Amino acid sequence: GFGSYYGEHRKITLQNGVNPNLNASVREAYFGALPEIRIPVAGDPSSEGAVVMDSASYDAERNVYVADCDAKAVEFKIVPKDRYSTVKINNEERKVLNLDIAKAGYYTVSYSVASRDGQSESADTVRIEKRFNFDDIVITRWNNTLIVNGNSATNGGYNFNAYKWYKNGVEAGTRQYYSAGSSKSDVLDTEAQYSVNMITVNSDTLSTCPANVALRSMNVKAYPNPVKSGETIYVDADIDSELIDGAVVEIYSITGLKVIGKRLEGKVTPVRLPDGAGIYIIKVSSGDFVRDFKIIVK
Repeated sequence: GFGSYYGEHRKITLQNGVNPNLNASVREAYFGALPEIRIPVAGDPSSEGAVVMDSASYDAERNVYVADCDAKAVEFKIVPKDRYSTVKINNEERKVLNLDIAKAGYYTVSYSVASRDGQSESADTVRIEKRFNFDDIVITRWNNTLIVNGNSATNGGYNFNAYKWYKNGVEAGTRQYYSAGSSKSDVLDTEAQYSVNMITVNSDTLSTCPANVALRSMNVKAYPNPVKSGETIYVDADIDSELIDGAVVEIYSITGLKVIGKRLEGKVTPVRLPDGAGIYIIKVSSGDFVRDFKIIVK
C-alpha cells in the first residue's frame, strides 16, 4: 500500500485491502488486477503551470502577447504542473483554445486553474495583439509620403488620435503622415523598414508590422502602339490608387477634337479606338496629376 514496506503489496486481497499512508510521496499506483487508486490531495493551481502560445511572442514591457505578422489564428494552451488540475479557458473546461485573429486589434483570453481537490484556484487574463499589415492601414502617396488611414468607415472602425512613426526601429515622426521631405527628389527609402504605432481614443496602442515600401513610376503608357484603327488599346497607369479612383482618360485628335472620354477602371483600362487612321493624343488626368502621350493609329 501507500508507504508500506517493499513486498507488502503481495498480501493485498480484494477482501482485506491495506490502509494507505496519506503522507507518502507516491499518490497513485497499480496493484496487479486492482483498479487505479487515486487519493485527492491539495495542489497548487495555475502558478504551477505555464501559458503556451504558438505564432506569438511575449512583450514583457507591455504585458501582451504579440502575434506573428502572418498569423491568422493562435493556439492558446495552459499546461499545469499538476495534470489533474481543472483548467478553464473563457469559462469553458479546456486546456487549448484556437483563437481566430484575422482582424487587427486586441484579443482577451481569461483562464483559471483549480487544484484537484477544488480547495484553491487562481485565475488570470492575457491580451493578444494582432498587428495591422502595413498596406492595410497605411497609404503611400507621391513616392515620398506615408499616411495612416484615419477614416473609421474604411479602416475597420478604428479612431486614432496620436501616432508614432518608425524607420528601421528609430522614431521618425508623430503626425498622421510621415514624409521623406518637401522636395520632389525626396523619396521613401525602399531599403528601410517602416512601421507606425497608432493610439486610439480609448488609449490602446495598435501597431503595424514593419514593411518595405515600393515606389511607383508615376507614369502612364498605352499598348499596343502603333495600333490598327478600331481596335482596343490598354492604358496602364502606374500611379497611386487614390489618383486612379478619380482619374479619367481622354483621347484627342491631332486637331484637338475630343473623341473619347472615360474613367480609369483600375491600373489597366481597355479603350476602343475610333475608326480613322492618324496620330492621337491620350491624356490621363486626376486633379493636379496630368500625363499625355501620342499613339499612332494605322
